Amino acid sequence: MQLAEVFDLSLRVYRTLGWRILVAASFPTLFTLGGLAFLFQYVMPGFMWTSQGTSESGQVVQAGVNMVLGVLVAGPLILIGISLATTYIAPLVSDFMHGLPPNHKAAHEAQWKSAPRMLWVSFRESLLAASGSIVGGGLLFVSWMLTRSTGSESVVAGIVLIAGIGALCVGGIGALFVVSAHALVAPIAAIERASAGLAAKRSRDLMKARTYHGSGYDSVWSLYLMLGLIALILCGGAAALVDIIGIGNHLSGVNLRQMRPVIEAAVGLIPIYLTLWVVVPVWAVTVTIIYFERRVRLEGYDIEALAADVWHPDREDRLRA
Repeated sequence: MQLAEVFDLSLRVYRTLGWRILVAASFPTLFTLGGLAFLFQYVMPGFMWTSQGTSESGQVVQAGVNMVLGVLVAGPLILIGISLATTYIAPLVSDFMHGLPPNHKAAHEAQWKSAPRMLWVSFRESLLAASGSIVGGGLLFVSWMLTRSTGSESVVAGIVLIAGIGALCVGGIGALFVVSAHALVAPIAAIERASAGLAAKRSRDLMKARTYHGSGYDSVWSLYLMLGLIALILCGGAAALVDIIGIGNHLSGVNLRQMRPVIEAAVGLIPIYLTLWVVVPVWAVTVTIIYFERRVRLEGYDIEALAADVWHPDREDRLRA
């Protein structure tokens, strides 16, 4: 399929499966929301503000702790939510692609059987995605150590500092490359029942360009742009809806005591949650379709599926016929 056909089919599948996949994604989306909230409300401000006063060593330690928390807590939480939603949605998309009625029970089984593997994959992918930022942070630490030992006018410390800043800038783009290379891990784990390592290796292999076929990366990067546009529209609309309903005004008239800051923060996250609740299933549906498109393109999967119908006519579903 061409890129436009992939997205057209993705939106058609999304509309067909509709409410069921939104219900299934409601709980995993909480993990993604928690990871994003932790990243932007705790980890990122920790790099801008410090409670260590003028203590340089204290500030360096605080920055290091923030980076560790971002990589080992925020990143895995974000990926766990996306992976759990994808491992449920991928079998349903597979049924749709094969012309079968959706088997929600089998999808639930695939989701929870894949959950331990997805937990490990999420931690590993978080480390890989943040590798550029980790290298940049390490170089900044080395630059600080050189400055303390050789003085603030050290040329080597300045070069290391520039290299560290460059690594941090490149690290953000590198994270998107890592995610695009492993975009098919969750569909592979759910549909093929593959282990975490095998799913990651197979995802990289399917995404590579071959002699007569381009890579699958253009589809994923176009998906990034589409999801960004959808998120921008939905987040603005959800925020306006919360303001129209006036949840904050209702809270101001209630005596919440110590729970007030927590509840107000939760209300502030409602637009983000509603946006993620819609966007995460779009990602899951689209990467599953890309998985099948790559298999058809590179492995002749459509011929394999037709052959399976010929070899096992007794198993053929009446609706498919």
